Amino acid sequence: MLDADERLYDPAKVRELRLSFEGADWQSVLQRGRALGQDARARLTVDGTVLETIGVRYKGNTSLSVNGPKKPLNLSLDAFTAGQRLWGYDVVNLNNGWADPSQLREAVAFTLLRNYMPVPQVSFARVYANNTYVGVYLMMEQIDKTFVEAWFAGRDGLIFKGDNPKDITLESSTLNYQSALRSYKTGYELKTTSAGDEGYQLLQELTRALDATTAQGGLSDQDFPARIHDQLDVDLALWYLAGNNLLGNYDSYYAGHNYYLYRDARDPRFSILNWDWNLSFGTFQNWFGRVTRSVAETDPFDQSTQRNRPLTRRLLKVPEFRADYIAHLRTLRDEALDGAQIGEVARAYHDLIAEAVHAEPRPLYAPELFDQNLGGDVMINMGGVGAGQQMKVLGLLPLAEARRAYLADGAKQPALVAPDLRLAAQTLEPAAPATGQAVRVTAAFSGTEAPARLELRYRVERGPETRLPMTADGAGRWTAEIPSQPAGRDVSYFLRAAVADGRSAFFPAANLTRPFHYRVQGVSLPRRPAGDLVINELLADNQAARKDPYGELEDWVEVYNRGVAPVDLAGWYLSDNPDSPWDFPLPPLSLPAKGHLLIWADGQPEQGADHAPFRLSRGGETVVLARRDAVYDEVVFGPQAADESHGRRLDGLDDWTVCWPASPGAANDCRARGWRAFAPWAGGGLR
Repeated sequence: MLDADERLYDPAKVRELRLSFEGADWQSVLQRGRALGQDARARLTVDGTVLETIGVRYKGNTSLSVNGPKKPLNLSLDAFTAGQRLWGYDVVNLNNGWADPSQLREAVAFTLLRNYMPVPQVSFARVYANNTYVGVYLMMEQIDKTFVEAWFAGRDGLIFKGDNPKDITLESSTLNYQSALRSYKTGYELKTTSAGDEGYQLLQELTRALDATTAQGGLSDQDFPARIHDQLDVDLALWYLAGNNLLGNYDSYYAGHNYYLYRDARDPRFSILNWDWNLSFGTFQNWFGRVTRSVAETDPFDQSTQRNRPLTRRLLKVPEFRADYIAHLRTLRDEALDGAQIGEVARAYHDLIAEAVHAEPRPLYAPELFDQNLGGDVMINMGGVGAGQQMKVLGLLPLAEARRAYLADGAKQPALVAPDLRLAAQTLEPAAPATGQAVRVTAAFSGTEAPARLELRYRVERGPETRLPMTADGAGRWTAEIPSQPAGRDVSYFLRAAVADGRSAFFPAANLTRPFHYRVQGVSLPRRPAGDLVINELLADNQAARKDPYGELEDWVEVYNRGVAPVDLAGWYLSDNPDSPWDFPLPPLSLPAKGHLLIWADGQPEQGADHAPFRLSRGGETVVLARRDAVYDEVVFGPQAADESHGRRLDGLDDWTVCWPASPGAANDCRARGWRAFAPWAGGGLR
């Protein structure tokens, strides 16, 4: 295993990835695999760490058609070895920088945008195939369960890719309403394949809300502002539109493809996510000649009246949503496009990979173009696609500066002039909230303008958003009260202010990624030695180990009676939060001696007395077994691989290990099934 302190996507490192294929002609192997829809087997070495067998395949479309060996790759680390991961990831994308001689566009864009909205992690790697250096690749995180768990309330939900799964063409995934379900199957790829038609029906309902006529069950203009929130995370969609407009990423929803949608099981609204930004900073627009005007002067409200872009058209038609879009665009203009900020990010990446770029044996573009394109325009052909077709690729930093200047020109863009409104003070009462206490939020403002309306929006543990109107007291102070929350819960919140003319501002400006927050103070119980009733085994990444009675693969915790007499479970509690140890009362039954009780940690207590209201984190956390007077057992576990449980080596013993296969509801005997060495982060019993 790799060092737990390492990060796969480290922006300060150029990793070395070595792929070893069985045959010498590895390109032919990958070409055959693509034709057959199969992964090729390879050995992967990452900075000296070896994974003996992974799956490799070509990916992409136009970017795959380049001449030479530097084609985009997808590494599926668990293709042939179930549960295999690299630093917690089972998929790695390697992008070849097609149409981007700077090789920086995607990395710079995502580095800047991740301060404001969910984007994949990125870093760089030198890639070798059969000990031959191929070139510098951008490593990009896959949008999958690992990604959504890092950004959203949970990891269980629907993931769609906004592209035709078999023949990606422009305008294939525009979120227009279609009456036939099969139309969605040709325009959107359902990554959560187990959802089947039900998943596509939920997507259809999103498009019905966005685009259908009232006769088709759609929303009227009057009902749309309030009811679209049931289907769509509107604020995130506005950030998405603002980011793509700001940085000239037109190979996106602009073109009707190249994005993802996620619908979380705990927050059943669709979220739109960025994907595939190698043609950002205007390259796509220049390449295909879609717009003749200067990229730097692209209309901030481009496509807002276009019939087949309902996401842009319907959202920006609503005055409140339009004002919020403008507020986010202003924030990105002033912060992400700040000359010092973008210059520092871009030059750091350029210097980081320069040596590796100049060492490429068969580069897509001459190394001198890499040196020039950060600060100036260059001419390139299409990287081996359409020989002789010369196109201009704009200098990254000059374009960014011109774009910022255009959007900051109040004469040209009066709508983007910010209100003179600043948050002067913001307080909580009580300052350190505890369980059972409501929280009073007070805000005061300075500047030549004052809020005409103020709203507080909060989330508990990244769950659904709740909106509260704030009231003014006549002395310039605004207040609202957040209801009491259970101990240990993290509450995040931000303020939305609107001035008299309708312009809005957010506090903090990066309201989704850097909100205000507080953690509810917890209960401090004494620790007592474990008795007969103990936590025996748990699993936080159930891919195939066992299904619950509803046919779902859920997390679970196994409780065991290691005594010689039955134990009455009334008055016992299980929790994944030591600050809130009484989250889940165990079913009031008698557990016989040597008996096992399986509790499904699925966050769905409505499914029965053996279903807890919490889920486990496969990245690791703490589980406690308590009564009202004390904690009697506490288990700390670290990152879990798929279907590998953390359990006592034998039932009831204080000797813990990572065990495969798991034994839910049955006796532990890891010696008989194989076990892995006790990890330094693992813990068991009382701490």
